[in-house]
Amino acid sequence: MRKTGITLQEKRGYFWWLGEETPEGRFAPATAVPGTLTIAEDGLTRLVVTGSLIQSSFLQLDRKARLQAEDNVDALKERSIAGKVDDDQRCVYLRNIVYKRSGQTIERRLSETFEAGFCLVGNTTTPRVAESFLFSKLSIGLAGLEEWRRNDALVVDAPTENGTKRSQNVSYTVEQRDYELEGGKISLRTDIHCDAWNETATREITFSQHDWIDYSPEAPTAPENLKQEFGHIEEFLAMLVGAYYCLDWPLISATDGDKVDSYTLYFFRIMTRTRPPETWMFWTIYPQVRNNFGTLYSNWRTKRREFGAGFYLQLGALRSSS
Repeated sequence: MRKTGITLQEKRGYFWWLGEETPEGRFAPATAVPGTLTIAEDGLTRLVVTGSLIQSSFLQLDRKARLQAEDNVDALKERSIAGKVDDDQRCVYLRNIVYKRSGQTIERRLSETFEAGFCLVGNTTTPRVAESFLFSKLSIGLAGLEEWRRNDALVVDAPTENGTKRSQNVSYTVEQRDYELEGGKISLRTDIHCDAWNETATREITFSQHDWIDYSPEAPTAPENLKQEFGHIEEFLAMLVGAYYCLDWPLISATDGDKVDSYTLYFFRIMTRTRPPETWMFWTIYPQVRNNFGTLYSNWRTKRREFGAGFYLQLGALRSSS
């Protein structure tokens, strides 16, 4: 179990307001300022910059508006901060921003602090434009729920020997199950990873299996909507398993032709780190609900809106049960 207060990520980079134009040949707008981005275990994101973002001409805030913006959750509601971190190799975006305060560094340079309810850390060096900040898939890893999934795929054959040449086959069968929903679809899939290079001698080879749930809306949507869907899926799995197990941070992705950009989505939430549930605790296992998984999830989304508090109380009981 992880201790509270742990910092998940701490990255230095350059930051600016999403929508500012980046000149050709540069990695960031001329107004970008250096800063340090910190993501806590509970997903709360803090950005401390050297210089000023709140005084940027892009915002067009006068002095009175800047003073009123501090700790005002609505002042920057429609704004997002973009950035480049990891030596310009990855893009980050902060949304649901709150301006906290200004101060000075040790060198008496201006410093500003922001907090964000949303943070996207991408695998891409290409910044997105504000007008197309939409995503087409939510991917949720099922690490910790392998015993519920019951989907062991790797099979190792008995070794064979032919003179000095010995061989042993590793095989696997993976099947994706798709379920149609109102407004999209949900899928269960399996990835198999091997850490060895093809036809290259090595001393150690590792195969690993990773199970995922994907949600694909009918049309690309905002990350806030995919975050809400993540909450619905995590709650639904808690009802099926019989124990509330906090899943890892989800991935969201956008497709442009053959190119797929993916981002890890961080957001503030209560993270109760417990051991993965054991087999004897399960109310169901996936093979029991395989044929009706999509229908059950559709009903869950409908009924949680219809009955509200009754469902939330049950989830609260699952969260606090020992």
